[in-house]
Amino acid sequence: MKKYLNVEYLRTQADMPKANYRQYLVNVYNYYDDKIKQGNGQWCISSYSEIFSIITKDCHNPDCSYSAMKRYVKEMHDRGYIKDVFEDGEWHSYIVKELDF
Repeated sequence: MKKYLNVEYLRTQADMPKANYRQYLVNVYNYYDDKIKQGNGQWCISSYSEIFSIITKDCHNPDCSYSAMKRYVKEMHDRGYIKDVFEDGEWHSYIVKELDF
């Protein structure tokens, strides 16, 4: 697993209006949370194009490339918030733990 900034650092950015790094991660989490709630309430089928369209929501002067967005999604998986499981011939995305930063 790649070494990421610690959760305490992300918590300090909560009240900083220009802290886009944290906001990108929050937006990724919120995408999965909303998508699961709209579906069956347990899992969803995610889409990078959908995530890319919402990742910069509420960010200050957002500048997030497609490849950067994929890194943020990977980080949320590596941090243990999201997991993907291949079931019934398709990938299902689950939220493993609540956001804590």
